[in-house]
Amino acid sequence: MRGLLLIAMMGLLMVSIASADLETVWMRTYGGIYADGFRGAVPTSDGGYIGVGYTYSFGAGDMDVFAVKTDAAGDTLWMRAYGGASLDCGHSVCETDDGAYVIAGYTMSYGAGREDVYLLKIDTNGDTLWTRTYGGPGLDEARSACFTSDGYIVVAGKTESFGAGETDVHLLKINADGDTVWTRVFGRSGPDWAEGVCEMADGAYGISGTTGSFNTTLDAYTLKVDQMGTLVWETHYGSGTTYREDYGMGACALPDTGMVATGWRTDQDNGDPCQASYLRLRATGMARSYRKYAHTYVEYGNSVCWTADEGALICGAAKDTTTHRNDLFLVKRLDGTGWPWDQTIGGEGSDWGCSIVATGSGYYIVAGYTESSGSGSFDGWLLNLRDYDAGVPHSTQSHGQLFLAPPKPNPFASMATLRFAVSGEMEIDLAVYDVTGRRVALLEEGPAGPGDHVVTWHGRDDRGVRVSPGIYIVRLAAGGSVVSKKMVRLK
Repeated sequence: MRGLLLIAMMGLLMVSIASADLETVWMRTYGGIYADGFRGAVPTSDGGYIGVGYTYSFGAGDMDVFAVKTDAAGDTLWMRAYGGASLDCGHSVCETDDGAYVIAGYTMSYGAGREDVYLLKIDTNGDTLWTRTYGGPGLDEARSACFTSDGYIVVAGKTESFGAGETDVHLLKINADGDTVWTRVFGRSGPDWAEGVCEMADGAYGISGTTGSFNTTLDAYTLKVDQMGTLVWETHYGSGTTYREDYGMGACALPDTGMVATGWRTDQDNGDPCQASYLRLRATGMARSYRKYAHTYVEYGNSVCWTADEGALICGAAKDTTTHRNDLFLVKRLDGTGWPWDQTIGGEGSDWGCSIVATGSGYYIVAGYTESSGSGSFDGWLLNLRDYDAGVPHSTQSHGQLFLAPPKPNPFASMATLRFAVSGEMEIDLAVYDVTGRRVALLEEGPAGPGDHVVTWHGRDDRGVRVSPGIYIVRLAAGGSVVSKKMVRLK
């Protein structure tokens, strides 16, 4: 690895070596005296964050769903546990257009089987609006959820209760009240399951997971499903040899209607225990690139996000082959360039990265769990990181004293983050226009100081009405100069 950071977190020193590629803006731990951790986190429309996972420190049962709401600096606004007398866990969270949050995971406290899909909708204070379980007599789990541009929630995971194989990919679409719109099962005779789901630029859903139905070993598995739940295509990637296995984990959509996914590959034939993988798919499902990150460490890729400089940032964990200690692992992928850098962050204990989301041009929120600091054996862990290189204006992006970064994400469903910079104190006008040149929404107007500024647009016009899907132009005017960027709101 290129190095570890020397960082102080919550009063304890976390040891690292050499220089880092991402700056740590802040990091926080959350939990009690026992083991707690986050599986996922997302930015929220009020400028803060929400992390979800598991807790042994709080709640009614052996393990409960853990949720923490923070402000922009990572300071705790509230902390909640949800569940019953047995094991319950949250894997993913998304914000809905009414400002509430839907948590997806599994429960052994409620439902029809050994484990059931467990969905909770909570308000901005953490109070429960509804809970639902979905499943049959076997094991059913939700691993990922996303809020869609048509106002629904799509959940992906695995099921033993239904389907053709040992386990199958389980896809569920629900409305804002938790009522089922449709359920779908995909897979064949072997073990198949999903770990990630995202809405693609054309409104379809991309799924990443693992399959054992096509070869004698496991392959990375990706599927595209339309809004009605009909399979558009499915693909699998791996060597097909007995001692090589490929696992698919997180996925994110691309502006060109493709997707990227991460995971890891094992190669016992060559003494290569585990290496993070990168898969970029075209809109047709054909692979544009499938690579593994070969290194002497053991690495897992758990989550991936697209960056402002059109690269992919993978988050996971790396285990030193000598100390056998895990650290948070980050690696950048640029098509045509390869792997420009990697980075680990960790301390004396075991530290793990589970999810990464881009929150603006060059800014990311990472969620996981840490044993190196905090209150208990493990604690939930949030890190706000900045990549200066990804946010540096290119010659085509800057105009004199102004810089306007590409909107993130783009295309977007419910909200997009806009970052701009001015070189000095000046009057600015930041607005969104439709393709006819009509102003749709005024986002910022008046004096702005030098440096970076971040604005979130929630896809609503000046009257507060959500705009129609289509192409829009965000325009920044200041100091006699104008710069603009195209953005697309999904269907």
